[in-house]
Amino acid sequence: GSVVTWGDAAFGADSRQVATELCNIHHVVGNQFAFAAVKTAGSVVSWGDPRYGGDSSMLMAELSSGVVQVFVSGGALAAVKTSGSVVTWGDSRHGGDSDEVRQEISRDVEEIAGTKSAFCAVKRDGSVVCWGDAGYGADCASVSAEL
Repeated sequence: GSVVTWGDAAFGADSRQVATELCNIHHVVGNQFAFAAVKTAGSVVSWGDPRYGGDSSMLMAELSSGVVQVFVSGGALAAVKTSGSVVTWGDSRHGGDSDEVRQEISRDVEEIAGTKSAFCAVKRDGSVVCWGDAGYGADCASVSAEL
């Protein structure tokens, strides 16, 4: 499929910079300020406010193939690849910076859920890894025994 956007440009509606790339789309997700489309070939195209995930060009090598699905928080995006690794971008306060858990989400991730400012990933072994703002669910230490 293809994508057509409209609305307020401040909230991701202006896709003119990537319009030629918005074909062969498998699915689209969006947060408050940006959108990302996963193409049928497994690459990602994003647009909207660059601070909140609208610009993924710096991750082109990582997002050019193998992406299965993209998940959103209020201001960041997280892509799961066929290898089970996760690539994040957007505002660090919303989970766009996953450096603290990079090793843990480098393989075997099956699903991700996002809140306003955090992500939690479920791994193949059933374990859960969270990152982002602790006040929005990124700190799961108090329930780690149940996870």
